[in-house]
Amino acid sequence: MNLLKQLYTKPFILVFVFFGILYSSISLVNHYYFRTYGFDLGIINNSIWDYAHFRWNSNTIMQPSFDNILSDHFSLLPILFSPLYWLLGSYTLLIVQILAILWGGFGIFKLVLLKSQQQLLATFATIHFFSMWGIYTALGFEYHDNVLAAAFLPFFFYYLEVNNWKNIIIYFILILISKENMALWMVFVCLGAAWLNNKDFNKCKRLILLAIVSGLYVVIVIKYIIPSLGNADREYLHFHYAALGTNMRDAFLYVIKNPYDTFLLLFNDPSNSGGAIYKKQLHIAVFLSGGVFFFWRPQYLIMLLPIYAQKLFSDDMGKWGVTYHYCIEFAPVLVLITYNVLQSITSKILKVGIALIVIRTTRM
Repeated sequence: MNLLKQLYTKPFILVFVFFGILYSSISLVNHYYFRTYGFDLGIINNSIWDYAHFRWNSNTIMQPSFDNILSDHFSLLPILFSPLYWLLGSYTLLIVQILAILWGGFGIFKLVLLKSQQQLLATFATIHFFSMWGIYTALGFEYHDNVLAAAFLPFFFYYLEVNNWKNIIIYFILILISKENMALWMVFVCLGAAWLNNKDFNKCKRLILLAIVSGLYVVIVIKYIIPSLGNADREYLHFHYAALGTNMRDAFLYVIKNPYDTFLLLFNDPSNSGGAIYKKQLHIAVFLSGGVFFFWRPQYLIMLLPIYAQKLFSDDMGKWGVTYHYCIEFAPVLVLITYNVLQSITSKILKVGIALIVIRTTRM
């Protein structure tokens, strides 16, 4: 079937139009009615205004804690689309975010269609992605660069499937420069992908190399670049994991020396203040949205280890559950694992049935 005929069908168009309108009704309407804030939308709007005027960002909203936005989080993506400010104004970031999510859904569609040769299944995969709770909690809390990074991941896997390394590297770099913690995420994404492709030596070797590059990028950015951009001689200010130690070195040693206690932190509240219910909520949501398939494809669980750690080891209880933008990385990975497992099922009816069940439970 011709690609254009596959894409320009009524169900395909309706899915994208429906979710595009739905996302706009959350994000753009919030901004129109002044339900957006200085932290974080105002901060990044401030930066793209400076970038659009070819100026180094002097972020008055964040001062005196930070001189500019890159001394907080090292995110270069806003520089790339800052010229859109002249056209879209203060809505620029929100519109880019919505388009990125829709683009990520298109990547899901292309990947599942390529592997299954079933347009219905590819459409269900797209709906699964667009229905993920992590997307709505992110849209409800303005704009964040990690949303774009998560939306780029399906195309990373699509081009990995077709062995197009030029485009793999492009999406790899886009995710890397989105935010320093997304570069750490890519270490584990590449290692999980290498495990998935362990029968292809060249692909596996290249993915391990990308994981190493990601790790080096994280170290250089956090240890050298961000501190050098700050207005004082200080270390990276986003380490808030008292249960693991006072710095990243302490945390690494704690995890190595205390694996059992580290595992328990995924479920328990160290402060005994009742927050464990939020961790339970997250585990249930992940399980119902495709996480059940971790038992068959643990490679995808590897990809989410830094996301679990970032959320559940944090001192901030607000990160533990399914709120805000801290869950967006689950969306593409849970869809990818679901349709990777479904691909191994021969019965088309069973595939469709399971796909519909997962879509339904994802919305619970």
